[in-house]
Amino acid sequence: MRCQPGTRPITTPRLLLRRFTLADAKPMFDGWASDAQQVRYLLWNPHETVQDSIDFLRPWVAKYDEMPPAYRWAVCLKSSGELIGSICCNFHDGDEDPHPGYVFARSAAGQGYAHEAVVGMLDYMVRAAGAEVFWAEHAKENTASGKVLRRVGFVHDHEEIHESNDHTRRWPSFACRLDAAQFKADIPVVF
Repeated sequence: MRCQPGTRPITTPRLLLRRFTLADAKPMFDGWASDAQQVRYLLWNPHETVQDSIDFLRPWVAKYDEMPPAYRWAVCLKSSGELIGSICCNFHDGDEDPHPGYVFARSAAGQGYAHEAVVGMLDYMVRAAGAEVFWAEHAKENTASGKVLRRVGFVHDHEEIHESNDHTRRWPSFACRLDAAQFKADIPVVF
């Protein structure tokens, strides 16, 4: 990437992507972090208490102003401010290519919010940070996530196995690649 602009607010027609705060722990816990179905393909396990969500968010919030910066956004409805999900770009093992990831509350499923948030975040990472290549993974069984990725231009590259951080769960996944030139930004994005 050409530069490291950090996590700045991003707006799309229906969403505001902003930095997390510790005050987001309760809505995060209620929305998806405690929902085993929503986090089944994430590396971490469902949170058992709001304190688990506070402890989870604390390092994210602390790293926003470090270098290299963290890229983690709270996804909120513009109309109400309601927190409905999380989206990020991670960098794995010194890899310079960002790896997007996202999770949404069950109540937000099937309404196009994941697509809109992914477009907003990718557009920001391309135009503000100069990202040229992205890698994303989705569980083979998570066809909805695969559809979101394909719609913005990701293509299947290879298969791999993912394992939860505590080594209690494993699932086969597709690794997908997106070259910035192939990115399909089909909604207006402001940052």
